[in-house]
Amino acid sequence: MRPTDVRLRSPAFPLLALALGAGLLLADPGPAFAGWDGVGDIIPGDRVAAEFSGDDYEVHQFVFYAPERTLLSAVLNGDRRTDLVPGLALYDAMGQQVDVGTALAANKLRRFRIPASGEYYLQVDRFSGSGAYRLATRARFPMGQRL
Repeated sequence: MRPTDVRLRSPAFPLLALALGAGLLLADPGPAFAGWDGVGDIIPGDRVAAEFSGDDYEVHQFVFYAPERTLLSAVLNGDRRTDLVPGLALYDAMGQQVDVGTALAANKLRRFRIPASGEYYLQVDRFSGSGAYRLATRARFPMGQRL
C-alpha cells in the first residue's frame, strides 16, 4: 500500500486566516504609551521630536557614536506655538561638556569636528516654558569610515 497525500485543512482555512489577519491590521488598539527616561540612541543624520511637559527640571540626551574628524551639525527648533525656550549642548561619554567654540550659536551646531572617536550625546534642556521641539542632526564622516 502506498501512502497518500492527506490534507487536514479545510478549503475555508485560507479565507479564515486572511480575515483574521485583516482584522488584526484594522483593529485600533489606541495610542501606545511608553515611559521614556529622557535618554535615547540616535545615529548622526537622524531627526527626532520630543516634548517637555510640566514644570519639573528635565533634560533629554541623545547618545551617538562618531569617529574622529566627523563633522557634526545639529539644529534644535522649539515649537513656535508654545513658550518653550530650549537649549542645546554637546557632551562626551564621561559627561564633560565639549567646548564647541563658535560652532554653536542660537541652537545650531555647524560643522563641529569631533575631536576623538567615541560616544557623545547631544543634550536638550529648557531654559523656560514647556512644549515640543525638533532636533535634526547631520554628519559628514571622514573618508573611508562608516558607522
